[in-house]
Amino acid sequence: RQTMLFSATFADDVSDLATWISRHAVEVRVGMKDPLKANKDVSQEVVIVKDEFDKEGALKSMLRKLYGAQNKNPGKVLIFAFDHEECDALAKKIKAALTGASVETLHGNKKQAERETAMQRFRSGDSWIMVATSIAGRGL
Repeated sequence: RQTMLFSATFADDVSDLATWISRHAVEVRVGMKDPLKANKDVSQEVVIVKDEFDKEGALKSMLRKLYGAQNKNPGKVLIFAFDHEECDALAKKIKAALTGASVETLHGNKKQAERETAMQRFRSGDSWIMVATSIAGRGL
């Protein structure tokens, strides 16, 4: 008998379960050796805000700065939202704040074909901003 477990994230409780179920477990990682170490090609920034309105304002300011005319190759932005409603609402606000911005959303309330199209547009660079729920961690 062979038992295999696959996970995009492997929390301690899942690891404990895997150890308990299997006798001679082998762990295979794709990507970083240290799961707590950030990818050096991904820039991360911590911004302290006081409330939801301040958070939205800070995000819009960061995006305007990133996608300003002076920045020739701004790259892509992936924004995580709590649920599909917040995802859609935030994408709408970003589109309004950044005239001409191509913003995709990715969440479980979309049909599979819509999710695939959104991911393809983001990967190809046709869209440079994606607002997603945790479902993006499984597909990007």
